[in-house]
Amino acid sequence: MDANAGDPTDRLFLDRSTDIVQTVEKLIANNRVDALHTLATALDAEVEDLRIRLNRAEFALQHVIFTLAETRGEAYVETLLRLLPNRPFLYHRLRALVSAMASHQDPDMLLQIVARYLDSNEYRQSVGEYFHIELMSLLVHEMIVHGVNVLSTPSVMLLHNKMRGRRHPLAWLPMFLTDLEDRLLDYLPEANQRAAFTLPPVPPSMVAPLEEVPSVVQPMLPLGLPPVDAPLPAIKETTRTYTSERMRVAVAHWYNMEARSFAFDAPLPAHAVTPRLLLALGLECLEGVTEDSIRVVPVRPNIVLARLFTIAATGGPHEGYERAYGRLHAWQSLAALAGAAPDEQIGPVTERVKAGRWFHFEAPADWFHQAGWDIGIAVLRPDGLSLAILAATATD
Repeated sequence: MDANAGDPTDRLFLDRSTDIVQTVEKLIANNRVDALHTLATALDAEVEDLRIRLNRAEFALQHVIFTLAETRGEAYVETLLRLLPNRPFLYHRLRALVSAMASHQDPDMLLQIVARYLDSNEYRQSVGEYFHIELMSLLVHEMIVHGVNVLSTPSVMLLHNKMRGRRHPLAWLPMFLTDLEDRLLDYLPEANQRAAFTLPPVPPSMVAPLEEVPSVVQPMLPLGLPPVDAPLPAIKETTRTYTSERMRVAVAHWYNMEARSFAFDAPLPAHAVTPRLLLALGLECLEGVTEDSIRVVPVRPNIVLARLFTIAATGGPHEGYERAYGRLHAWQSLAALAGAAPDEQIGPVTERVKAGRWFHFEAPADWFHQAGWDIGIAVLRPDGLSLAILAATATD
């Protein structure tokens, strides 16, 4: 390496044996500031060249590994799994790779691979204990999202017991799709439409009818005056930081979020969840809007879960968690909104979710932006004494 190179734009080939520290010290001792400038410029050019070549190589490698994941056939999957050991580049893309496998490969073949690799001490040692259990867990739970019956495979239950023993996050989920997940995949975009995809609005066909609203006897009023509104209940905010964080875990990558809870002095019927009540809560997401511009519609909890799952799995315009962890985070948000405790098992959580009354709301507020990735959820909890709100927008 010539520290006095005349043209700093020349590509600098670094010699591994060169002691850069000694070179710099000699230049300093000789007061060679010009040579230090030339050296720094050449090194910068080399760094930029290496960065460009690294980006090209990573792009090519990513194309190859996802082609292996998506091309049907056991040989392709086996090749990908043999590439995993000691390759951090692949570990960092494990969720996306496994999701691609579950979407494109034969599920029976994948279950056979789980059975074979789960018992392989050699493979466990090659990838490490953590990534071995993570790989197997992702494969099984990605298949569950696709509706594959994994319970008939003995090795899957062995895996589930290992996950529970290690307190793996996915072990909290059921090993099958519940009746609340019958529409889980309804909102997912097609693979080739993901870049342009937006979360669809809630159509009238998905609105859940409320019980009949009891008739209210209005007092006699002078002609031309509107009917008297029923008085609003006394409202007390009960938001706690930890609970709020649990409510918004499904939208954690989005730009702006509001997750709050409120208590009432008397039980509310479901038909009392109106734009007027939401405005009375003092929500940031509804600042500056009028009551008649807010849309509140009752929906079934399976629709709420499906929308949360789509957000968590895809990330919308941001990075998502893929399907296995997307399902986990959607359930975690749903459970917190329904008022479940953090350690409550999925069975009681499901019953609690079903017993609540769920609503979708939207409004032309500046907070939301109306850019296709906004969500507003309200749930009146089973006792009618508390209400939880989750609003989020992905637009910055």
